[in-house]
Amino acid sequence: MNSRVGIYLNECQITLLGQSHGGHVVLMTAFSPGISEPGEKRPFNSVISMSGNSGLVNAEQTVERSHAVAKELGCEGSAREIMNCMRRFDTEAIVAATFKVHGPDAISGKGPKGITFAGELFPIRNEREFRENRGPIRLMIGSTIFEVFGEPTGEDRVNRVLGIENRKECLEKYRNDLGSGIFGSNYDEVSQEIVVTSNVYAKYIAEIGGEAYLYEYDNPVHGLHTQDADLVLGLHEYEKNEDEVWLSRAYPRYFANFINGKRPAYDWSPVNPQLMNYYSINRNRSDNVYPHMENGKTINVKEAV
Repeated sequence: MNSRVGIYLNECQITLLGQSHGGHVVLMTAFSPGISEPGEKRPFNSVISMSGNSGLVNAEQTVERSHAVAKELGCEGSAREIMNCMRRFDTEAIVAATFKVHGPDAISGKGPKGITFAGELFPIRNEREFRENRGPIRLMIGSTIFEVFGEPTGEDRVNRVLGIENRKECLEKYRNDLGSGIFGSNYDEVSQEIVVTSNVYAKYIAEIGGEAYLYEYDNPVHGLHTQDADLVLGLHEYEKNEDEVWLSRAYPRYFANFINGKRPAYDWSPVNPQLMNYYSINRNRSDNVYPHMENGKTINVKEAV
């Protein structure tokens, strides 16, 4: 996955924007107790997370994964000895060792990546505690219609986002339901984590009196993870049909409006926690489909066409 983080200033009003892992970073920054104390004014005013997750990892897991990579490079001993040894290797060598040890999923979650529950910025036990100790902010958050769209494997990502305490029991039930066919999903756990993150953070901010705008980029032609970034950030460019040319003008305007302190669109209502309303962003002129509000969906399970 690629990630981007941006900081936008508008008459001393600061907005943090991130996409993919960058969306994860801005959420963690926004909610970190080390940024500002509860009740204290934050150094920024609003946050935009595009397809971001909230996958914090525990310190023991991070240390274990990092030591495995260091050992692959022949670096062992005390923390200082390992650091001095690792400095001899360039980025490509370290990345290669990471993939060799942790396999093809090293970057998407099984390698030594992510932000750790530790230190002054994240002195917390779980994500629910992390999320629910912050005051209201302005938040624009959402995901794409398909995201990564892989096969679910039964990883413990959603439980972590929700801050569930009996994670082992919940994970076992999920795996059993997945294997028996009781529970069906076209999303792998990375995509589930992104969608659930968008919903729970938007719901929480709305419940405590903040201003939350939830969306889903519902363009089925280019609705995979990062494909909407081309319209806002100029990344992952692709040839656009007539409807996507229209979206390339409308979609970035929503972000600009939010950064300027306005509603992203005139008909885009802030989240009502009872309705979990969100803005469905798509345009299909032949079927008379335009961006509009939808209600009552917390998890999206759609099939690619």
